[in-house]
Amino acid sequence: MARILWIEDEARDQLIEYLGPLMRDGHTIDIAEDASEGYIRLQESEYDVVICDLLIKAGDDFNMGDKYPGLSLLTRLFDGEHDILIPTKRIMVFTVVNSEEIIKNIRLLGITNIHLKERMEKTMLKKYVDEILLNTRN
Repeated sequence: MARILWIEDEARDQLIEYLGPLMRDGHTIDIAEDASEGYIRLQESEYDVVICDLLIKAGDDFNMGDKYPGLSLLTRLFDGEHDILIPTKRIMVFTVVNSEEIIKNIRLLGITNIHLKERMEKTMLKKYVDEILLNTRN
């Protein structure tokens, strides 16, 4: 079974809709409700999959003026100055943000798993997580 971190400020409301199928499969799911909490959890634990929204709260360690605190978090992970090592293929951006410029910035970080919430069936999250797990087996 996999350990999953979902960085999403509305996760508790969406938990059953999106993550119910993953929980039924026996995966462990941790929720971080803002960018700071997500960063701390990534420092403290290792995850098989990280699901990150872009439109989340900043928390104490990120600029509250950032339009997309989730993007700021992802950028910090790969800026070369922090000691969190997570392969980009284990990260999925799961958001309603549909901006070519923002998607380009995410791809420049090396993250290719980008999915829009409003354009998918609720059960598709499990399919995408299963694909990540399959593609990241050692």
